[in-house]
Amino acid sequence: MPGNGAISVVSTGSSVTLSAAVTGGSGGVSVASNTSTVTIGAPINVSSGTVSIDSGAGTTITAAGDITATGAASVNFGQTLAGALSTAGDVTTVGGPVRFYRAVTLTGNVNLDSGGASVTFDQDVSGGFSLTINSGAGNVMFSSTIGGGADPTGTFHHIRGKCDVHRFGKYRRKSYGIGQQCQCE
Repeated sequence: MPGNGAISVVSTGSSVTLSAAVTGGSGGVSVASNTSTVTIGAPINVSSGTVSIDSGAGTTITAAGDITATGAASVNFGQTLAGALSTAGDVTTVGGPVRFYRAVTLTGNVNLDSGGASVTFDQDVSGGFSLTINSGAGNVMFSSTIGGGADPTGTFHHIRGKCDVHRFGKYRRKSYGIGQQCQCE
């Protein structure tokens, strides 16, 4: 589904499944199901414009559902609706912030690269897989628990910004300074 303007797929009563690549070009991409689920099974690419994924009953992103924003586009998951997120898909931006408003369960190894912008997790991050974050000079914020369910198995990497972990499952609150590595073992 190529385009050069905004692409919006919104359902008010049914699930939404993307099984073919979506290219928003210079427009944003919004995928939502107000009362059901969203499944992203193919890549989403934009050069500018926000990528927004949201659902009322849960979102699943497969390993094939990588999101790439080559401009300073932001990528948001669960900004308005209440559905949790299960993901194995990578997210790459070139200076656009990445934010997870709802709980995240890793269903595969996930790489997040924000190209110098912030990466924020508002709720729990769990799942027995690796989460690698490269935010350059941008900050990484975990506002809730890490490992509220199954502990992630890998390392949380952070290059030059600051990393704050507010509640770290069975671990205590921790702030990591600039240039340090956030790590969960």
